Amino acid sequence: FINKKVLVVEGEAGSGKSHLLGYVAENNMSEDRCNTVLLLGQQFVLKEEPSKQIMMLLDKDMTFDDFLSICETKGNYDGTITVIMIDAINECYKNDIWKTYLNNIITKVENCEYVRLICSIRSTYKKQVFNNELVNSL
Repeated sequence: FINKKVLVVEGEAGSGKSHLLGYVAENNMSEDRCNTVLLLGQQFVLKEEPSKQIMMLLDKDMTFDDFLSICETKGNYDGTITVIMIDAINECYKNDIWKTYLNNIITKVENCEYVRLICSIRSTYKKQVFNNELVNSL
């Protein structure tokens, strides 16, 4: 799925979404095909916008835009893709932050050539976590 810039994996509880993302992350890293970041929805515990929390979780003292720029520069240099995976975004402490900020993250990733975003969500939470525009586009 790295040919798509943004992918949402949705399914019922226990359907293997987390295992799939873990497998893909491990496979990407073992084959050195991609730079892969795997974050868990439950790690998003602040009311801060998710892009800021991503940088905190990665322990990077830079903005999300700067991070994307570095990923783009690296990809332009050596052709590698950086895949940002967020598993179980519905498990976020304040899952309504995604309604406000996820479209912005998606837009930024869609403007990148060498960055991909994969999120997983339990189907029953889709309307609680995504805004109407995103729900209708899935």
